[in-house]
Amino acid sequence: MRRAVLAVVGLLSLALLAFATSPGSAADDPRPTVRILYFRAQDDPLDQALLAAFEEGLTDVRLWYGRQVGKTFRFDILIDVVGRKTVAAYCADLGCQPASEWGAAFRAVVAELEERGYVDRSDPHSVYIVAVQTYEISSTMGDPGGPWFSSDGGGVSIVGRQVLLDIAAGCGDDCTVRNRALGMIAHELGHAFNLPHPHEDVYSQGRDPCDEHCSQTVMWAYPAYPAVGLLDTAEHPEKEALRRSPFFSLDVRTVHLEAGWNLVSLPLRPEAAAARSILSSLQEQWDVVYAWNARTSRWLSFFPGRGGTLDRLDETRGFWVHMKREAILSVVGEPAGPVSIPLVAGWNLIGYPADEPLPVAEALASIDGRYDAVYSWAASAGSWRLYIPGLGFSTLQEMTPGRAYWVHATSDAVLTVNEAAFSASP
Repeated sequence: MRRAVLAVVGLLSLALLAFATSPGSAADDPRPTVRILYFRAQDDPLDQALLAAFEEGLTDVRLWYGRQVGKTFRFDILIDVVGRKTVAAYCADLGCQPASEWGAAFRAVVAELEERGYVDRSDPHSVYIVAVQTYEISSTMGDPGGPWFSSDGGGVSIVGRQVLLDIAAGCGDDCTVRNRALGMIAHELGHAFNLPHPHEDVYSQGRDPCDEHCSQTVMWAYPAYPAVGLLDTAEHPEKEALRRSPFFSLDVRTVHLEAGWNLVSLPLRPEAAAARSILSSLQEQWDVVYAWNARTSRWLSFFPGRGGTLDRLDETRGFWVHMKREAILSVVGEPAGPVSIPLVAGWNLIGYPADEPLPVAEALASIDGRYDAVYSWAASAGSWRLYIPGLGFSTLQEMTPGRAYWVHATSDAVLTVNEAAFSASP
């Protein structure tokens, strides 16, 4: 059972700070963003397990979109919205359970959120996803903000209580139920991004309701998530539509991790630097992370479920992660640009957030003469690699994005990474 996020509800403490956020504050950010709302009745206490399941589901789906499109969407801090009515009042108005009421429930929730200023369907910079804790609204619904395949904002997607319950229940011996729930989130977000069902788009020209493409896209075959994808054909340009969408502005890069110890860094400037957020794509497959504070000569640590002294991971820092099994670390963020990494005399454990691998001497040109050794750990071989300037032979030939390095500085210095690549850009 996937309890990684549920066990570290502290991840959500930052999100829950948004409870006091005024409704209009999200719109102050002009960058196209998915706004996250969590809706419940007045007398429906916050269910931390379901809230954590929603957060976990969004993280999973965002990475899935990144794998499909090559980019993914930015999302805002979560806002908990306490409704104006009690559970009994909502259920008296909507029936709460019958599938025949799903459209009415969707419209009622969105209407209340619009009236209270949490949703603005005319805002080109916002797409919304709403989790409804209080009741079921026939699972999910998504509504576009503009014509099919446009990049207009304003779309709204809603997931009901059963989806949250299915994610929170985890996998057990079979992930079918959980994956179907995640597929629903991906599907309804697709509608909010203006993707139609494949037989409903303007290009179908009256052909059969579902051709051979339907089984290939989450916009129809969502129960097959995560094995299903998005279409990229002239008739169904789903991927191309999202590549053009201003909402898909964040890069997704991956770092391969072996079972055992790995010495790694982040190849991007992460959108969220909290250690829990960075490690969320690994779920329960890791058991400890260590980083070195060169100024205090102390180790910082972070453990799943209980945190530690290492609260942030950014592109400047190298870190050890111990994996229970082979896995992929997915990092969401933006190209780092020129990065300055302060070094102190002695050993420094640094990241290498460059765009491309470079020979060690070239990568460290900004501190030439102020270091005398560089070590890196090759997890696949289970051995160290060493570079010593002027030696003439080294087992460490180049520095690679996503890997980390021990650099022994002979004096305090500042290493600049990626400067040449960006200064050469038009």
